[in-house]
Amino acid sequence: MWLAFAAARNHRVVDDPAWLAVDAGDNVGGARVILRAPVTGTAQFASLHRLIEDLSWPVVVEDPFASINLRAHNLVPRSLSVMVTEPFTPDSPPPVEQPDITVREVQGDEQRLLAAMQELLGLPMVLCATPLGEPLYRTLGFRTALESTYWGVGNPT
Repeated sequence: MWLAFAAARNHRVVDDPAWLAVDAGDNVGGARVILRAPVTGTAQFASLHRLIEDLSWPVVVEDPFASINLRAHNLVPRSLSVMVTEPFTPDSPPPVEQPDITVREVQGDEQRLLAAMQELLGLPMVLCATPLGEPLYRTLGFRTALESTYWGVGNPT
């Protein structure tokens, strides 16, 4: 998804086996780094730290492995639940296919959300839930598959 955004908007991409970084620029929204594997070893930590220093701000780093500490960059960790509606294990993610769906923004009350989800019955769904949203998604049949750490600017929630 982030590579598609970067290509469509001509954003800078840093594509490394351990992470993907998409840099939209200081005036557009900053940068996002998604870890693809746990960061291990002194050289890899140093490389990630240099990358963060070189990116546009604000920076958000998604770490589903809880393998880093970015407080030295004045970033704060937040935990978000990655939730699914079908059996899922991190060792065997579902195959990636081009979806044949229409994306619509849903705003408003729970009934409108339920109506939008009704069209997707039988399809696997994955989302990241904030602590405030997680109870709602549980009532809709989602379960937590894993906790992911998001490092960003500001106070932890």
